[in-house]
Order: sequence, then C-alpha cells, then structure tokens
Amino acid sequence: MFQFSSSHHVAQKGGLTFPYSSDSSFGRLYKRVWNNKSLKIKTKIQVYKAVVLTTLLYGSETWVTYSSHIRLLERLHQRCLRTILQIHWSDLVTNVEVLEQAEIPSIEALIAKSQLRWAGHVFRMKDHRLPKIALYGEIRSGHRYRGAPKKRYKDCLKKTFTACNIDHQNWSDYAADRSAWRLISSKRHILSCLCSARPP
Repeated sequence: MFQFSSSHHVAQKGGLTFPYSSDSSFGRLYKRVWNNKSLKIKTKIQVYKAVVLTTLLYGSETWVTYSSHIRLLERLHQRCLRTILQIHWSDLVTNVEVLEQAEIPSIEALIAKSQLRWAGHVFRMKDHRLPKIALYGEIRSGHRYRGAPKKRYKDCLKKTFTACNIDHQNWSDYAADRSAWRLISSKRHILSCLCSARPP
C-alpha cells in the first residue's frame, strides 16, 4: 500500500515548497480509485492526470526550479504511478518503463511544456501587460548579495530552450507565430529533445 507521510515535506528552495501529506489528493483517492479493482488502469491514469498532476503542477509555468526540485517531483511521480500500475520496486521495472506503461511524460517534460507555452503566451501579450513587463523588465536600483546569484525564471527558460534545441537568442521569432510555437512546445517535440539529450 502506498502511504504519504504527514511529516514528509519537500524542503523550500528557490521560493518553492512541495508538500505531500496523507491529506494529499493522491492519498485521499487511494481506496476509492487506486486500490479499486473494478476500475481499469486506463481510468485510474485519467483520474491521476486530471486530479493529482493538475494539483501537483499548478502554477508550474512560472516556477523557478532546481535539479533537486525535479528529482523530488519525479520520485513522487514514480511512486504514484507504480502504485496505480501495481509495480513493486522488487519487480526491477525502470522509471522509463513505468512512464511508457502509463503513457505519461516525466515531470521534467510536463514542466518544460508548461513553461514554453506560457513564455510564448507572454511574448504575444501587449507591452503594457504586467507578466510581459516582469519577464522583460530590469530593476533600476539595488545591489546583489555576495556569493552565487540566485536562479531566475529567465535562467529556467534558457535551460529549457537549450534542452529543446531552441535558440534562446531568437526564440521570440518562433513565439510570435502561435501555430509554430505550439508545435515547438508540443509534448512530442519536448520528449524527443529530452530523450536525445540523455546518454544511452
């Protein structure tokens, strides 16, 4: 049985906190959905997408994520899917195989898709809109603290652009065309880029 520890919280870093407790959407649906033998796996996966992933990734289009965030979210993603698919760790099924069986992308791919779509949407906004001002604006005064600078949203976008083979210098040329940008930010394109970027 899959259980969420009520004391298990992801540490806060970069302005993000990911709590997952026994009161989470996944935990509440364990008896009625995940452990319900009368429901098909396909139905359970649809519920997982609609309820759990929607809740877990709410607002992810504007997240500033570190590698530690992605690892923790991927771990949670895997634990949920393995529970739904009734795959035990002793079965020696890889994470990639779990995603393939569930026909669901990784958290990394889902966040990348969300952020690319949002970036294109913001670029096409009128210049007076607040999201566009925040994305392109610069602070006139102030100072940086000593040490390594904190990661910015722009840094996350640049990393996603690189992973998806998008020229970060000219990405706005593609974003201006809604249809072209939709194709670039599609799940298929992102998965292809992320898979090819990983070592075999």
